[in-house]
Amino acid sequence: MESASFCHACASPVAASEGASQVNGTGQQNNGNAGLALVCTLAVLFVIAAAFAVFQGSNSSGSRPFGTVVTMVKFQQLHTGMSYREAVEIIGAEGEEMSRSDLAGYTTVMYMWKNPGGSNMNAMFQNGGLVMKAQFGLE
Repeated sequence: MESASFCHACASPVAASEGASQVNGTGQQNNGNAGLALVCTLAVLFVIAAAFAVFQGSNSSGSRPFGTVVTMVKFQQLHTGMSYREAVEIIGAEGEEMSRSDLAGYTTVMYMWKNPGGSNMNAMFQNGGLVMKAQFGLE
């Protein structure tokens, strides 16, 4: 029976085989944990940024004072793998870029859409595709 351990950063289960080093086509050694650690680190950063956005939303007048920008219906239409442009078409507005990183061949960008009342959503895109989304107070 294969045993599993957990990522200390995000508490995700990790199969023992995922931690094994591998040699890629160029003869360089790849550590299977490096990719998992990157994803876990990005997930933790996403949660922190989402919490910060909620705090900012409750303490400011909002950057878009002319009505609701994002709704729960629009949020639910977003799916993993879609591009930022597709998300903008669904939401009907550009998001505010909250963070960007280029690390280990991954370009990760997080955007936020905020309503005047403080409700908001965040979406994280990695190498052009949606990988994670979160919302607070959408109706």
